[in-house]
Amino acid sequence: MKHGLLYGSYEISIDPKNRMLIPAEIRESIDQERDGNLFFVVIGSNGKLWLYPDRYYKALVTQEPAELLPADDALEFDHLNFSAAHRLTVDAQYRVLFPERLMKSSGTERAVTVIGAKDHAEVWNRMEWDKHFENLQKRRKEIADQKRKDSKTDQPRPDE
Repeated sequence: MKHGLLYGSYEISIDPKNRMLIPAEIRESIDQERDGNLFFVVIGSNGKLWLYPDRYYKALVTQEPAELLPADDALEFDHLNFSAAHRLTVDAQYRVLFPERLMKSSGTERAVTVIGAKDHAEVWNRMEWDKHFENLQKRRKEIADQKRKDSKTDQPRPDE
């Protein structure tokens, strides 16, 4: 499943009507023919607003087959994630309008940093992002070592 590579960090403000400009670099990473001109917003596992290109999000969530009688944990996951998911249109100024409920649930403030996170963008309160990124910088070697270790264990063995 192809998707645009979303990267970078962008300091942006959300206006009093909960509208946020999609950074130009993120817009340019999205192929409208492949991804559409809409976004899905969900509350990610870290409690932040995550933006996915519309068609990519739909393909991602439909990879697993639907079940008539899902297990309780799968049902709870679906309740948590899909009840809070919203499809967002992009206006002529390339802004999206966040539902008030999601702004409150995620604790999103007006001064934010939008970061690209490979296949999605995340909306962080600016001060939280600065603190988080500073911590990541301090742990750079540890994080890189863990990623290398994980990458080696994910590789298929020659005898498989």
